[in-house]
Amino acid sequence: MMKRLIILLLVLFSFNLYSQAQVVSTNDSVQTAKSTKKQRGKQPKQVEKVNTKKTEWYSTTVYMYAVSSEFGDTTVYMTDIVALDSIKLTKKYDYLAFRSDFSIQFKQYLADNYGKNLQTVAVFFDKDRKKLTKKYSKLLKRYNSEDGNSLKIITQDQFVFKAPDYNLYLDSGL
Repeated sequence: MMKRLIILLLVLFSFNLYSQAQVVSTNDSVQTAKSTKKQRGKQPKQVEKVNTKKTEWYSTTVYMYAVSSEFGDTTVYMTDIVALDSIKLTKKYDYLAFRSDFSIQFKQYLADNYGKNLQTVAVFFDKDRKKLTKKYSKLLKRYNSEDGNSLKIITQDQFVFKAPDYNLYLDSGL
């Protein structure tokens, strides 16, 4: 009986230590936060947002391909890997300028040639062709191995990405 009472007191005491509020000072204001054993000493991760209007850009050769599918449809459309010259990327993050333009191009191609108006398009790009080829082959294996999906490869003679006209966007701060 005495052992049970001691164990119970130890459990309650240890629970009380971990659930006490901790005083944290931030900008001369006092906040309370629950402290756990794992959270002690850890700083919250700060995510830096990319302000594309104030960043510095550079032009380089980029390799890219697109994958498109529609919910409820078993056909997946995939382009070949294409090399594009003079594509703008940010210096700090290698963020692709106007990347939505590339997905819109492929979505428009599928709507015009295959009558697919509700496609969801993902564009993959990289400066290194080997890295991109590795991603490409993984997706090919995934869509070829799944039952019920049919994969339609769009070759370069059927569709090629076009670099956007960056001069149109110079007035907007790029």
